[in-house]
Amino acid sequence: LLVFPRLLKRPRLLLACVLSSALNWFLSMLQLAWLFEAFGADVPLSFVVAILPAATFAGLVPITPAGAGTRDAALLFLCAGMVSGPAILASSIVYTLFGYFLLGACGLPFLHHLRPMAEK
Repeated sequence: LLVFPRLLKRPRLLLACVLSSALNWFLSMLQLAWLFEAFGADVPLSFVVAILPAATFAGLVPITPAGAGTRDAALLFLCAGMVSGPAILASSIVYTLFGYFLLGACGLPFLHHLRPMAEK
């Protein structure tokens, strides 16, 4: 909470943060909608927009790494009747692989940049 006053003093950065966060959310929702479609589920984007925030918040429960399992269970619950169980699980697993583990793996080569920062 101590960072917010500093951020409020730089409204352009605050706006950039808000807009980039909104873009990230939209792209995540689009990604999940495309994954549903790839696994044979025909759901409108508006449905994904409705369920993904709730499933993401369920994934924040500190039970498993990266929310794996809790987010999947929330998606199973929220999509019941609209999407088949296998399509939900396949979409959720690929979403987790692309959205978390692949991005994390892409960042590994850049970890060596942290050492000079820690020495300053």
